[in-house]
Amino acid sequence: MSIGEQGGRIVRPWLGVNMQRVTPDLAAGFGLARPAGLVVKDVFPRPRCQGGVAAQTTSSSHCATSRSTTRRACAFASPLAGRQHVAVKVVRAGKELVVDLVLAAPPEDPPRDHSVLDGRQPLSGAGVVNMSPAVADELGMVEWRGGIAVVEVKAGSYAGRFVRPGDLILAINGQDVKNVPTSRSVSQPAYRASASAREGMVSTVQFR
Repeated sequence: MSIGEQGGRIVRPWLGVNMQRVTPDLAAGFGLARPAGLVVKDVFPRPRCQGGVAAQTTSSSHCATSRSTTRRACAFASPLAGRQHVAVKVVRAGKELVVDLVLAAPPEDPPRDHSVLDGRQPLSGAGVVNMSPAVADELGMVEWRGGIAVVEVKAGSYAGRFVRPGDLILAINGQDVKNVPTSRSVSQPAYRASASAREGMVSTVQFR
């Protein structure tokens, strides 16, 4: 882990990939004897982070470390923060291989663009930011996707009825929310529905 000389937030080394746990259904699809390890969902398009892991969103690369969750995988990498590289065993197309990944601090890309939503809408009073690897690390998210994240909810606000810090806002009125400005534009002229994710579960709320 890394921490500033004057004190500050602890930052875990980042592998440059987004992963999820291997479920029984995924294990069956991969032809694995049992559900174990992690599936690489996305590889971020940065040269220093690619490290030999193919950029695939079809979950066809299986991270065969002995750690069974992404949180434990992060903890596994943490003691190696002094090194710039870490060897990871993966299974790709049925074959085991070891790839060399470059460790780095999670980037804030895109910039968070913090904004408190207001007006006559269900999310009025919610403070939101653009999702990025850095934001995911700060919120302790082990599985996440693009969109915007709720980082605060004003006391007594209307948003407090529907969301809480750590929720992801994925869509509004049936349109994907890609960033903070999008959340404002797709909610006009009327806010009819929103889709959000909490602890890996996606739910949709309809408004009248």
